[in-house]
Amino acid sequence: MTLYSINVLRRAMRTHVLVNRYEFYYLHNGGQKITIFCRKRCNYEWNPKSINLPQCKCDDKVKKSEYLAERYVEEWRSNPTWKIKTFRASVLSDLGIHIGYSLAWLVRARAKFMIYGSTAEQYARIWYYGKAVLKYNKKSGVYMVVEGAHRPEPPLFIRMYMCLAALKNGFNKGCRALISLDDCHFKRAYPGQILVVVGKDGNNQIFPIALATVEIENKDGAG
Repeated sequence: MTLYSINVLRRAMRTHVLVNRYEFYYLHNGGQKITIFCRKRCNYEWNPKSINLPQCKCDDKVKKSEYLAERYVEEWRSNPTWKIKTFRASVLSDLGIHIGYSLAWLVRARAKFMIYGSTAEQYARIWYYGKAVLKYNKKSGVYMVVEGAHRPEPPLFIRMYMCLAALKNGFNKGCRALISLDDCHFKRAYPGQILVVVGKDGNNQIFPIALATVEIENKDGAG
């Protein structure tokens, strides 16, 4: 049995237990042999003329967040603001299973992790993002503050300032001599603020000039 066929079998079993509402366990779960039993070892009816697996009679419901995240990841990708209430209704309609709010929240978190990846990993690569901006957008300004730059593990990101050359030139050539500051808060695991310096162009529209990602807004005057 190949690794590919084993993974296919495992996914098929997760689908089957959700549809038939029972719980199973692996007696053997290796690269060459898989043995699966109903967790309650209940009696089941086997129909040799049917392509379906045995129908378990247990009452337990298995709600696997990993499986649900895989099944609905494309829906989360196309509709990132999909409400948990609507998602729970979809699971009930598709699989006949009522899932609680906490499980639905976990499924959404897993699906977003599959789509966007780890936030910590993205912050660890922000130094390379700054280097790419300087390489491919000449005369831009990127200044970054990190902690632990000389340690073996990835440095801790603190704050960053960036001004793209195209925006700098646009402000100098087509905007009024007036600037203001706008901000946007972000929360969750990595709270902070994005500060944006904006001006007004010839059409009286907002024109972004530079931005900074910081821990908090302050008036120290330090860059």
